[in-house]
Amino acid sequence: MTVDFSNDGSAATPVEVINPPAISPGTAPAAAPAPAPLPTTGIAANPSGTTLAVAAPPAPALPATRKMFLSDKLPSFKDVILPRLNIVHNTGNLKDSFTPGSLVFNQNTVLYTPGKVDPKTGNAIQVATPPVKLWLVGIIFDRFAEKIQGGFGGQLVETEADVRNAGGTLDYNEWKLKRSSGMKRFEPLTDLLIVIERPALVADTGTVFNFDVEGKKLALAAWAVKGGAYTRAMKRVFNYHRLAGILQGGFPTWSFYVGTCAESFKTEGGESASAWMPVVVPAEKTSEAMLGFIYNIAGTPV
Repeated sequence: MTVDFSNDGSAATPVEVINPPAISPGTAPAAAPAPAPLPTTGIAANPSGTTLAVAAPPAPALPATRKMFLSDKLPSFKDVILPRLNIVHNTGNLKDSFTPGSLVFNQNTVLYTPGKVDPKTGNAIQVATPPVKLWLVGIIFDRFAEKIQGGFGGQLVETEADVRNAGGTLDYNEWKLKRSSGMKRFEPLTDLLIVIERPALVADTGTVFNFDVEGKKLALAAWAVKGGAYTRAMKRVFNYHRLAGILQGGFPTWSFYVGTCAESFKTEGGESASAWMPVVVPAEKTSEAMLGFIYNIAGTPV
């Protein structure tokens, strides 16, 4: 059809109007085509013919870093209960389950057993197992322990002032003079943080020695040394080499072999006795991979 828009009788340009197609009942109309997406960047034309730069929309804000509601405190080694390395002595409970002179980890795993010699013939009855290889990571803390006959029990204090307050002394000669009046004798006790390599005699179950560095299975432990053990391990070996020997780069820079031997001594009453003491010797320079593992534990960057 045509429609005439003129109102003055003049001829008008006819405009053709196209009727929409009929939609039969039950038929949905065809969907209109989706509009083209708006550009995020680029140039758009405005009616005046000039061009306007269209900025990209701002990036959505990233979610804030998730934080813990409770405090995330990195504990010190004083706040951690570590399995311990023990020497089995001729007294104490461990001798009931293990051979005296053995090195035992966590009171249940034998790492080293000393040899046995027939006292009459001097011949070896049992050969010692290979010594334990370990690394000294560092000193957890120093304390002072009251010296008790038999080596077990007594007070533990933190400082030399605490020794005095407990009625004790670190000076052997002072103690000899005043022990009749009740003075106690104290001696240094140092807790060492060590890394132990799995000995061949321990089965590789992956539970006791559960760290793996360069194919070596390792365990983290504490080792308390006092009295004769403090003298032989700390004074004669670790401290000596740290001050003037192979440990110029720090305690972990070398590994050590540790075994035991029985040493005889005289008691205060003049009687003969013996005790098992650690035997510590340098093994080899620590590899870079092992140093990285140790420094990661100690919290010190390489």
